[in-house]
Amino acid sequence: MDFRSPHFGETLSSYLAAWRGHFSVKRDVMMARIQRANPSASVALAVDPDLPSMPGWSAAVASVTQLSQEVIDTVANPCGFWYLAPPVRTNACLACLAEAESTASQWRDHMWAHSTVTTCWLHDMPLIEVPAVGWEWAELPGIQRRNRRRLMLRPEIGADAVMSAWKRVPEQYRRAIFVAEASVWALGIGNARMLEALRYMDDDSEGVWRDLLTLLCVSWQNVSAPSLALLGVPLTLYGEHGVQRFGGRNRPVLLEDPRFSSFCALGEPSERRACMLMAMDAIRHEYLVELLPLFGTEKFGWKKIVKGMPAEAWAWLESRAESWPPRWRYRFGDWRELRESRPRSIADARRLRGLL
Repeated sequence: MDFRSPHFGETLSSYLAAWRGHFSVKRDVMMARIQRANPSASVALAVDPDLPSMPGWSAAVASVTQLSQEVIDTVANPCGFWYLAPPVRTNACLACLAEAESTASQWRDHMWAHSTVTTCWLHDMPLIEVPAVGWEWAELPGIQRRNRRRLMLRPEIGADAVMSAWKRVPEQYRRAIFVAEASVWALGIGNARMLEALRYMDDDSEGVWRDLLTLLCVSWQNVSAPSLALLGVPLTLYGEHGVQRFGGRNRPVLLEDPRFSSFCALGEPSERRACMLMAMDAIRHEYLVELLPLFGTEKFGWKKIVKGMPAEAWAWLESRAESWPPRWRYRFGDWRELRESRPRSIADARRLRGLL
């Protein structure tokens, strides 16, 4: 019995889940067969079910599933390297899921697993947490299926609610979010066409983006607190819906210097969205100028973060800036002057005392 070809952009875990459902093979049974064929392959799939890295894994999977090894390798071919950590690849577009003929025919898209994508570029709506799609749904514990039953079986209802909340966010803000996501995504994968459209050709800012996203995705506090990026997000954007607010779960206390993997471990799309928007304001401020009349220069963006970030965060950024290309080291000098500038009014002074 022939099995379907993978959808364009489908993740490996989604494709293998569909295969298991089609042939009524449980996941632990498939993994046991792969382990017998090649123990390293089973370890690779356990570590990363979408992008396994150990040699020989695809041959073992092909021998067990009777699928083409070439097809398997193609499905597992990464689009760039800035992927979410495997445990938090649970985001999906409800509008995409609603277009599937049935729950079983739903599938996961590689774009949803990319750390720099938090909105569906096809439907212009935020991704939200969906624990399982397609045949993965049947493999969830019963209590999770009961709790998420309406979300998975009637995704069009959830999609309407998400879109309604998203449309209440100012259009200029939503447009800025798309530009920020497209910018960092294109840099991360080296997409020449998008880089040219965004005027990033021959740009040397990739390392600066990585450092800023790393800086912004942690709290730099001695207690569990929200990410530093939220310091630059106006309170007027907070609301009852996760797609509307930029808040997320509190970040743990730092025990060592942060790494870019900290950003890729953020499962909350709204929090990564805030990080990318604030980094965009630091790197390409001209794209966010139209937002200033909405919130005011003192209430929004990188300027507010520079003035309010803890001393430990500033010292870390300063050390990272030492290895930046010359023009970005010069830009850091501008930020230093901004941070050290005196408040222009008593109101500013009081506000800054409350932030520092």
